Amino acid sequence: MAAASGTARFLGEAVSERELATIHEVVGSYPGLSRMELAATVCELLGWKRWNGRPKARECREWLELLEETGRLTLPAKRKRRPLGSKTSIPPRSQSAGREEITGSAGELARFESNESETKRAGCGFAS
Repeated sequence: MAAASGTARFLGEAVSERELATIHEVVGSYPGLSRMELAATVCELLGWKRWNGRPKARECREWLELLEETGRLTLPAKRKRRPLGSKTSIPPRSQSAGREEITGSAGELARFESNESETKRAGCGFAS
């Protein structure tokens, strides 16, 4: 992060005092943003991008956390996350009133036709 002279470096490039002031201003002005959102904002403002034009947000977040560890910056607290391995459950949808359930094999049902607007209204997600 820092050379012997005390100059901050991001991915080998010297970071000016003006850029550090910008970083402090962003972090201080937006305490509600996550660390990743702050890093993406810093990258956008300072032009820290990959060859494909995307911000170097992950590297910047790690660097901001390093600045925090060395006492040069105070970041918002890490957000609580779901425990690893936990799953999101989605409750089943209730049967729509007035619709009868279709059962049987495809051969038994022969040809099935649907009204496109009815399918969209029902939220089935099938393309016709």
